[in-house]
Amino acid sequence: MTFLQLHVLLWLCGAAMLVWIVPGRFARWAIALTTAAFLGVYAPVSLVLLLMSSAITVALARRSSSAAVLWSGVSLMAMLLAWFKLGGLFPAIVPRRIFQEAVPLGLSYYTFRQIHYLFERMKNRLPEHGLLDFLAYMFFLPTLMVGPINLFGDFARDLNRRRFDGAMLSRGLERVLFGYAKIVILGNYVASFLVAKAIFKVQAGNPALAQYLDCLRHGANLYFQFSGYCDVAIGFAAVMGFRIVENFHYPFIARNINDFWNRWHMSLSSFCRHYVFTPVASAMRLPYVAILVSMLVLALWHEFSLRYVAWGVYHGAGIALWQVFNAHRHRLPGPGGPVGKALVQALSIFVTLNFVIVGFIFTKEPDLPAAGAAFLRLLGLEG
Repeated sequence: MTFLQLHVLLWLCGAAMLVWIVPGRFARWAIALTTAAFLGVYAPVSLVLLLMSSAITVALARRSSSAAVLWSGVSLMAMLLAWFKLGGLFPAIVPRRIFQEAVPLGLSYYTFRQIHYLFERMKNRLPEHGLLDFLAYMFFLPTLMVGPINLFGDFARDLNRRRFDGAMLSRGLERVLFGYAKIVILGNYVASFLVAKAIFKVQAGNPALAQYLDCLRHGANLYFQFSGYCDVAIGFAAVMGFRIVENFHYPFIARNINDFWNRWHMSLSSFCRHYVFTPVASAMRLPYVAILVSMLVLALWHEFSLRYVAWGVYHGAGIALWQVFNAHRHRLPGPGGPVGKALVQALSIFVTLNFVIVGFIFTKEPDLPAAGAAFLRLLGLEG
C-alpha cells in the first residue's frame, strides 16, 4: 500500500481536515481514531499488533523504571519485527511468502518508535504527557507507512503548540505536490523507464557498463521513490500542524561514506547511532564493532536476508575504513590553494558516490548469489 493509491490519499486528506474541524481538545482522538479506522479497514492485523504492542509499551514505561524491565520491552518489540521478517534470512525453514509478504503495514516504523519511547523512558527524557499523547504519536497516519521515524518529544511539543498557520499549510501542500512529482516523474519515468531503456541498448555491447547503469538506476529510483514518499508524509504532517524530521538531505553529494549516512534515511541512521552504536560502543569499548553491528541492524530492518547482511557489512566496513583514514589524515599533505581543495572535494564526492552505487548491487538483485554474479559482470569477468 502506497501514497499513490487514491484511497490512501483521500484518507490522508480526510484526516488532515478532521483534526482542524474538531475542537482542539478532541484533536488527539481524531488523530488516533482516523488511523485506527484506516488500519481496521485496510490492515486489521497491523491494527491488532499496534494496539497490543502499544499497550505493552505503555504498561512497561509507566509501571517500572527498572532498566531490566524496559530492556525486556525493547527486546520484545525487536523480536516482533524480526518474527515477521525472518523468512527472508531462513527461507528453507520459514518460507518467505508466509512472513515477508505479510509484514503488517507500518510494523517496521511503529516498532522502532516504541523502542525509542522505551529507551527515552530508561533515560528519564520523556516529556510530561498523557496516554492520548502517546496514542496520537503511535497512530499518526502520515508517518505510519513510510516514516520518517519521528521522535516522541518533538511530536508531543507540536501536539501541545499546534495552531493553524496558513504559511505552514501552504508549504505542506507544496511539499506533498513535490513529493508526488518526484515519485511519478523522476522515479517512475526518468529512473525506471528512461535509464532502463539506456541499459537495454548497451547490454549486449558492454555488460559491465550496463551493470553499472543498472546499479545507478536502482539507486536513483530508490532515492526518488523513498524520498518522494517522505516528502508526502512530511507535507501532510505539516498540513496537520506537525513539523516532522527530514529524512534525506542531498545524499549523493556526500563527501565521505560517514557523511552519506548523515544524509540518507536520516531518521533511521540517527536511531541506530543513538540506540545501537552508543550502547554497543559503551559496553564493548570497540567502536568498529559497534559500527558493524549498527549497520547490520539498519540493514536487517530493511529485510532479513543474506543480501542485506552483505550490504550492511559492505557499508559498515566502508564507514570503519573511513574512520581509520580520517584519524590519520592529518599526516598526509593537504591540497594547495582553493583549486586543490576543490579538486579534493570533487574527488571525495566522486569516490563516495561510486562506493554507494556499487553497493546497490546487493539490494537490487533477488539474492546473494545473483548479486555475486552481477558483481562479476560489473568487473567484466562474466558476460
